[in-house]
Amino acid sequence: MPAEWLTWSLFNRGVTNEQRGDVDQAIADYAATIALPNAPAEPIAQAFVNLGCLKHKQGNPIGAIDDFTLAIALSNAPVESVARALVNRGLVKAKLGDSDGEVADYTAAITLPNAPSERVAEALVNRGMARQRHGEPDGATDDYTAAITMSDAPAEQVAAAFVNRGLQKDQGGDADGAIVDYTAAIALPGAPTKQVARALVSRAFNKGQLGDIEGDTDGAIADYTAAIALPNAPTNKVIEALINRGIA
Repeated sequence: MPAEWLTWSLFNRGVTNEQRGDVDQAIADYAATIALPNAPAEPIAQAFVNLGCLKHKQGNPIGAIDDFTLAIALSNAPVESVARALVNRGLVKAKLGDSDGEVADYTAAITLPNAPSERVAEALVNRGMARQRHGEPDGATDDYTAAITMSDAPAEQVAAAFVNRGLQKDQGGDADGAIVDYTAAIALPGAPTKQVARALVSRAFNKGQLGDIEGDTDGAIADYTAAIALPNAPTNKVIEALINRGIA
C-alpha cells in the first residue's frame, strides 16, 4: 500500500473519529499518521496541529505546544498548517501567561508569506487583544483596524475586530467612535451571534450611560431588548442585557 494513501487514510479516520467524539481513537489515529515512515508532509503537519488542539482541550498545554512546534518546524509543511499551528500555539501560550511568546507567534503568523487570510485576520485580532490586555491601546487599535480593512477577512474576525476596537475606544473616552464600531459589527453580513450580542449590549450601555441628561434611554432599551431576543445569544450577554434593561 503506498505510503501517501495510507497516511491520508489514517489522518482522515482521525478526523472522522474526532467529529464523532471519539477523542482517544482520534489521538491514536493522528499519532499513527505521524509515525508512518516516508509519509508526505501535508497530512503529518495537519495531524500535529489536530493532535495539539486535542491535547489543549484535554488540559495538556505543554503537549499541545510541543505538537504545534513540531508542525511549525516540519520541513515542507504547508503554509496553512504552519499558520494554524502558530495561531494555536499563541493561544496556548496566552493561557500559560507567556505574553511575549503569544505576541511573537501571532506576529509570525501575520508575516508568514502566503498565509491564508483567515489565519492572518485571526492572528491580528488575537494580537490586538493581547496588546489591549498589556496596556498598548495604539497597537491594539492598529491590529483591529488592519483586520477590518483586509479585503478577504472572514466576517467572524471582522466583527470581533469592530467590537474590540469599540471597547478600546470606550476605554479611551471616545464613546461616539465606539458606537460607530459597535453599529458596524451589528450590521455586518455574516457576523456571528456572539459578536452581535456583544456589540448590542456595549452600544446600549453607551447610549444610556448619560442618563436623563443627554442619554438615549429608549435606544439603550431597544438594544438590550434586541440582545435578549437574539437567537442563541451567549447566556452571559442575555443576563447582562436583562439586568441593564431593568436599570435603564
